[in-house]
Amino acid sequence: LVRQHGELGRHAALLAAAMPVRGRPRLLIIAPAWAGTGLRRWLLQLGRQILCGKSAAFRPDVDVAGPDVRRDDADAVLDLGAQPAELGGLMTIMYLAGVTVACLALRAGLDVTEHLHVRAYKKLLDAADPPPDPPAVTMQELPTLAATWLAVRPDLTRLHVVGYGPAALSAPAFAAATGLPCEAHEGSAWNHHSFQAVYADPRTAVLVVTGPPGTRAATGGWGAAAAAQQRIAEATRGALASRSRLVHLPDSATKGGPGCRSPR
Repeated sequence: LVRQHGELGRHAALLAAAMPVRGRPRLLIIAPAWAGTGLRRWLLQLGRQILCGKSAAFRPDVDVAGPDVRRDDADAVLDLGAQPAELGGLMTIMYLAGVTVACLALRAGLDVTEHLHVRAYKKLLDAADPPPDPPAVTMQELPTLAATWLAVRPDLTRLHVVGYGPAALSAPAFAAATGLPCEAHEGSAWNHHSFQAVYADPRTAVLVVTGPPGTRAATGGWGAAAAAQQRIAEATRGALASRSRLVHLPDSATKGGPGCRSPR
């Protein structure tokens, strides 16, 4: 990387120079087949926090996918899929991605390190009075609830389902029920990689799903972690107002602690 960083930097700048910086382009970042959850989340956070939610003139949709994804509907592609599964390949991916996204942001007139929207939920984290307990919904009922809610909100044209602690959530199930593009993510990872973008996009609905009520005051071990997740969920719902819903799963529907994985 030390030997090649100059060449890689120039290549990244040329890639950014060819990408659109106005309108609502779809920017697709291709991760290698060997990429795990951590690298994919890092790439998603890089693209969405730096490029999204900062300009009315440039409102890109940034996605991360594997090398076998369709690319013909993307307006720009950052292909990192050929890098080898080794430390050098990982460092090259992170360097290329970082320089490309930074150059693209500078071309669009964006502040690379500014992420003001995340303050919208962080300032609500220490609210003295928690909201009333949200309705309890089983895992099987969640897609139907989302479909019923969004049927009367034609202004909302995509959905993010964010699970703070419960069992795995299925994006295809929600997409089938609502007829909308859907992403399902694990909270609070979603707050780090997507809140900045979603907060500024009035088209996106967010269904916030938590574990059983009463965890806010829990202490010790997983209890404290669950309480923190609950506060983040409540703050997220409050920040997004009418285009978000907060529900909880009953005890029988939750399996595992706050680290339960939720596939996208």
